[in-house]
Formats: sequence, structure tokens, C-alpha cells
Amino acid sequence: MICPHQAVHCSSKHRPSVELLIAVIRHYQQLTGRQLSAERVMAWHLRTALGDALWRSEAGIPLADHRTPPDWVDDLAARFSMLGIDPKAPPPHPPMGNTRPDE
Repeated sequence: MICPHQAVHCSSKHRPSVELLIAVIRHYQQLTGRQLSAERVMAWHLRTALGDALWRSEAGIPLADHRTPPDWVDDLAARFSMLGIDPKAPPPHPPMGNTRPDE
């Protein structure tokens, strides 16, 4: 099964998209009865994408799609916007005793 955070990791050459992420989240809920948090998925995606851009830039290796790090940041910002996620909002606090990232 595809990891939910990977659903948006492969960026479109034309424009950012979130359709695959939304489909994966819905399918995961249908299979498991549990809701994934788009905010948590995108937080993991942000960490992964920026980490990839950083090490590639420092090593002089082109990004996977041969665009620039600022292009990646712009795409990430667009995806957050499409999902209605405000990057300036404080993260929601999980209920007491919740230690699993998908709960």
C-alpha cells in the first residue's frame, strides 16, 4: 500500500495537485475505518520534500524534477492552500493518551 505522505511527494510537471492525496485518505478510511489527518500527512510531506531539496542542493545534485528549491516551496504552499491548511495556525492537540499518528 502507498504511504499517505508519498501521495503528494511526486509533483506534477504542470501544477501542484492534491487529488491523489485526497483519494488515498478516503480509500484508507474505507479500508480501515480510521481517518487520516491531511495536516499530519502534509507536515510529513513538507519535512520530506524540504529535506530532499536541502541535501540535493548542498550536494550539487539537481532536484528530482530538475526544478529549483523555490519552485518546490511554491508548490508546497499551493498544496497547503488547496487543502485549506493554514501554515500559521497552531497544530491541533491530540486527545490525552493518543500516541499513534493516524488517530
